[in-house]
Amino acid sequence: LSDLCEKTRRQCHDVENEYETFRLKQFETHFFPKLSSSPVKKSNISSIKKLQRSHSLNLNSTPNQSSNLSTCSNVFDISSTSIFKTHLTELKSRINTLTSECSRLNEKLDKSDKEKRYLVDRITILERQRRDDNDSLQNELNDCRKLLEKYTNDNSNSILSTIYSPPEHEISLYDEVLLESKQSITKLAYEPTNYKVLFARVYDKLKINNKSDR
Repeated sequence: LSDLCEKTRRQCHDVENEYETFRLKQFETHFFPKLSSSPVKKSNISSIKKLQRSHSLNLNSTPNQSSNLSTCSNVFDISSTSIFKTHLTELKSRINTLTSECSRLNEKLDKSDKEKRYLVDRITILERQRRDDNDSLQNELNDCRKLLEKYTNDNSNSILSTIYSPPEHEISLYDEVLLESKQSITKLAYEPTNYKVLFARVYDKLKINNKSDR
């Protein structure tokens, strides 16, 4: 859009230069027709052009402005005036078109800048929100890990306390029962297993443990 605006400005400048060249050419053709074809030095022609410019600038500052304007207007004939007006109208139309195009491009550029700023702000907000969410989730994960470790340690202690005997016993109840069963298997004759007798020692130890806990 910036390049298009710059291109439009250059075109407008070219139109103004073209209009200035056209005015100068018309003025030289009708006001100094003989000077252009006569063998006068180029330096004299350039000095005449300078005088012509100064004369055109002094028209607005002279007291007899209306008489000077009427004199200048008589320089051109009707056909030249018509051509000049037509060309001037075309130049004005082109200038208006280029000005409108430049304004439209400027509006697009402003809109594009606003959208860009909005997107940058939105991206910044989303990035901050993402970081906050990550921090929150990380903190929650750390808390869950601590609770899990604490729960695991507590359960391990309770499970171990239910499986193993008190510290004065070196073997577990399961090992004692297993030992009793092995001893019964080594008997020569088959005898029905008396579970009450088999687990009597275990029951006694459990009773002792329960009483000591109370």
